[in-house]
Amino acid sequence: MQNVSNTYPVVWALNGGDPVTGTVEVAGEDIRLAGQAQDGARATCRIAAAELLHVSESGAEFDRLNGLATVVVEERGGRRALIAPQAGGEHLREIAALLRDAAGLAGTALTRVVVRVPVDPDHVERARELVRSGPPYDLNAVPGLERHEVYVTDRDALFLFEGTDPGLAVERVMRDARVWSALEDWDDHVTGRPSVVEPDYTWSRRP
Repeated sequence: MQNVSNTYPVVWALNGGDPVTGTVEVAGEDIRLAGQAQDGARATCRIAAAELLHVSESGAEFDRLNGLATVVVEERGGRRALIAPQAGGEHLREIAALLRDAAGLAGTALTRVVVRVPVDPDHVERARELVRSGPPYDLNAVPGLERHEVYVTDRDALFLFEGTDPGLAVERVMRDARVWSALEDWDDHVTGRPSVVEPDYTWSRRP
């Protein structure tokens, strides 16, 4: 069966190098980056799908290229590539999904979502008690969720959701009537609306 080739106009960079304007092509288990470097030279790069270790999406300032959010690609050999679709967020998830599929990572690659809830400094201990009482839902029943942690500081509660699709996990959790009932216990202790926190810097060491 012939592989279908998917090509997107992107800006890409390797290991913190200068951005290259060009394309990414995903064809079966072969990922090819091509384009023109800032000095006008032709630039190419091939990533073998079998070498892909981790694929994620990032809007962190550290990972942006020309102001665009990127797909972050980490290889087993340590190389790190950033790929930013020129169309912006429209193609971001699509490219990330294609790369995960190409590597056979769908279902095993982990990404994370962090939700921040501002807490009244005078009610921090009560917030900790609510957290330590456990979630009002069965974590094992939440699809796409592999890990969940909650941290309470002197001003915030940070809810970390990690898994194959943590965004979907958060959506499912927030549709649970038991969650909305439990949130009433938080009403007197929070000072604002929840928000998703984007990382300002990331680093990882993979075996």
